[in-house]
Amino acid sequence: MFEYHRKASFHSREWIESYSPRTDEALISIRDPGKELARIKSGWHDVLFLAFHDIDAKDDGREVRSFGEPYILQAMRREQAQDVLNFVRRNHDRRIYVNCEAGISRSAGVVAWLVENWGYKSPERGLPNIHVLSLLRRVEREERPSLRPEDYEFLF
Repeated sequence: MFEYHRKASFHSREWIESYSPRTDEALISIRDPGKELARIKSGWHDVLFLAFHDIDAKDDGREVRSFGEPYILQAMRREQAQDVLNFVRRNHDRRIYVNCEAGISRSAGVVAWLVENWGYKSPERGLPNIHVLSLLRRVEREERPSLRPEDYEFLF
């Protein structure tokens, strides 16, 4: 049973919208700013919705055009990384799914961090967004520099 809960996986928006969750599973759902929330099925134990683009920090705030309309690129923010950390603390004993639009980079960055810092298992490796992974590492390190990930289970 413990092994089941310590798994994390990343998926596309399309896949997560078709998935029927178990009541002991948690979801971090990432979308592009300005897009609708993923239409997930009910039953998740806990859900965190985030909105940021799949970009590096150097492109944050840059104006681009899509179909002639301008918009500003938004990278993952420190507050969003803090929200992820708090979510994982609440759900550290659950299987965590992470989705983004394509299920390739932003969600893979979160899962890579879970594997690296929280002892989660994941069958996938993907192509993690380096900004997402680096920011999650930095926020966790700044908040609890003296604790190792295995110490967290004793805090709850």
